[in-house]
Amino acid sequence: MLNRQELMNRLFAERVDAAERFEGYPYVTISRQAGAGGKTLAQALLLKIELKSYADPYRGWKIFDREIADLLHEDKELARSTGSLLGEEYHSEVEEFFKGLLGGPSDQYRLEKTTFDLVRTLASIGKVILVGRAGASVTAKLPGGIRVRLVAPIDWRVRNMMSLMSINEHEAEALAKQQDHGRARLARDFFDHDVDDPGLYDVVIDTSETPIEDAASRVYDLVVAASSG
Repeated sequence: MLNRQELMNRLFAERVDAAERFEGYPYVTISRQAGAGGKTLAQALLLKIELKSYADPYRGWKIFDREIADLLHEDKELARSTGSLLGEEYHSEVEEFFKGLLGGPSDQYRLEKTTFDLVRTLASIGKVILVGRAGASVTAKLPGGIRVRLVAPIDWRVRNMMSLMSINEHEAEALAKQQDHGRARLARDFFDHDVDDPGLYDVVIDTSETPIEDAASRVYDLVVAASSG
């Protein structure tokens, strides 16, 4: 597996034509309520983009979801915390302070800041679909982004998580609420953003009413518009 710097070098090399000045490429961030289908949308969108990969703006796109945690795992000081990153767990600074007093891990702040730096770097290189990790907030001032928010009623999301994860209703509902709460606090604590504010996004899609294929088509149209603009 490539380490972080090797990956950055490869991604940048793939995107830069030495004969032209590099102007950057579009990128997509996907924020989602738990169980609303973020990874599924990312995969469906990537398939649509790859069908047009004969043209430069659509060649070499990649998805980054749990891959972000894999890249950070190479840092020995952060490795012990990347398990929580995979589950998108988040604890407030107050909780981390008391953990530190009790001798537990207290490096979550550094982990999140490093994660945000990585997300921002990937977005600035472009041709990436970034799932989670406060991507819309991290890249709010970075041009070229298509910021997507996926929502759905809690009962629909619970059923989806039960099916995907083979867990019971009680477990799925508890996990959904835990993840939603953690993601909301992450955006609020680090960026003073309300994760449910539609103004943060270019498009908000209810996946209980919009099939993933249709949602992918909507986002794909925005990618095409950004690529031609």
